[in-house]
Amino acid sequence: MNLENVKKIFMQRCISIRVTETTLKGYEEFFVRLYRFLGEQQIADFEAIDEIVIRQYLIELSQTMISVTLDGHYRKLNTLFRFLVENEYLSKNPMKLVTRPKVSQRRMKTFGSDEVFKMLHSFDTNDFIGYRNYTILSLLLSTGLRRSEYLNLTLLDVDLNTGLIHVIGKGDKERFVPIGNTLRRILKTYLKKRNEYLVEVCQGHTCPSLFITKQGERMTISASDSIFQEVKKNLKLTGCKFSTHTWRHTFAKTFLLNGGDVFTLQKILGHSDIATTRIYVNLNDNEIKQQNNKYNPLDNSKWQYY
Repeated sequence: MNLENVKKIFMQRCISIRVTETTLKGYEEFFVRLYRFLGEQQIADFEAIDEIVIRQYLIELSQTMISVTLDGHYRKLNTLFRFLVENEYLSKNPMKLVTRPKVSQRRMKTFGSDEVFKMLHSFDTNDFIGYRNYTILSLLLSTGLRRSEYLNLTLLDVDLNTGLIHVIGKGDKERFVPIGNTLRRILKTYLKKRNEYLVEVCQGHTCPSLFITKQGERMTISASDSIFQEVKKNLKLTGCKFSTHTWRHTFAKTFLLNGGDVFTLQKILGHSDIATTRIYVNLNDNEIKQQNNKYNPLDNSKWQYY
């Protein structure tokens, strides 16, 4: 089966199961790298790809990639060949003979409490857009939603009565994320300001999206990213990457440090594999000391001994 046909049918498969735009872009980049390598090896048919070719490809990638990125390419290869075999485009799956690359244990980068405080208090909340941005960061800190998840929220997805947010995550998986008391108050105020803004500024324009632009339209990825970059620039923050995912890491790590359990965290974050959630259990030395001070049996009078 020639290379172009493989890419075409696989990308059609991705679109049909409604993967995110980010995932589609990731697969486009994946195919560019893979096909460049196959061209150098003068391989024009997928039937000619065996475990030796794949190992050579992974070795070449490892020269310029960190382990977690290399692992991502391995998983994409695995998904691709499994799809081709299951749908009888290929007779055998060479990935069965290729060992998954080891991923070095890494600590998630998170915001410190001082950074969070500064960012949440950096907006003019008397202005609608300022309050919208404050609400977005509060939502991310309180729920750990992904960028695509919070941008896709509609008014109907947020139920302040039941205290739940309806989320469609990766792979079109549905879950419900709890709304904390503080976030409930913030969202209630935001919804009131949102309605007033649409009536007074946007001439009664309606939009089903929870978060809207100055023009009353659905927020885009670039609009979301610009919020973060503006705050980073204004506060002169350095070091930690300022993105939605850093807020997600911050929520997860703080949830665990405050005594939450990894199984509940898995459900809130929408991880299908708890091994992904366990990454957040990898604490640094200061966090370990903090947890010891909080929960050490000899120092904590609330503990009861048996």
